[in-house]
Parts: sequence; C-alpha cells; structure tokens
Amino acid sequence: MLLRGFRISAMLAAVALFVGCQAAPSEPAPTPRMGEACQLRGCACVGKGIPFFGGRDSAKVQWRRNGDAFCPDGFELTFTD
Repeated sequence: MLLRGFRISAMLAAVALFVGCQAAPSEPAPTPRMGEACQLRGCACVGKGIPFFGGRDSAKVQWRRNGDAFCPDGFELTFTD
C-alpha cells in the first residue's frame, strides 16, 4: 500500500515537471512606437545616463512634420503619465 502511494506521488511529480517544461517562454512586450504614442500620451525627453544624485537631464520634445515626437541626441522619449 505504501509503495502504491509512492508510485502515484512520483507519477504526479513527473507529470508536473513535464508540463512545467513544456510551457511556452514568455515573450517580451513589444516596444511601443514612442513617436506615435506621444501624440496621445504625455511624453518627455530624459537623458540616457543613470542619475547618481538627483534627477536626469531633460530636453524639450521635438516634433516631425508627420506628427512623430523625437528627442535630441543623448535623450530618449519616456511617458510622463
């Protein structure tokens, strides 16, 4: 009787391991098209460097003729909201 319980437990553990290994890897979220997204959401240009003390540098968001937002060199678009 004890051996039967052990076999069932071992079989359940093996099935759980097999199912866990078969799970699809999570895909990273797609990178938003920031230039277009800033038409609908608030955006800011912040410096790419990592701040040690205080905040990062900022610059004014610039706009192309097609309506896409962009930042000067050394800055990146981020959502403000």
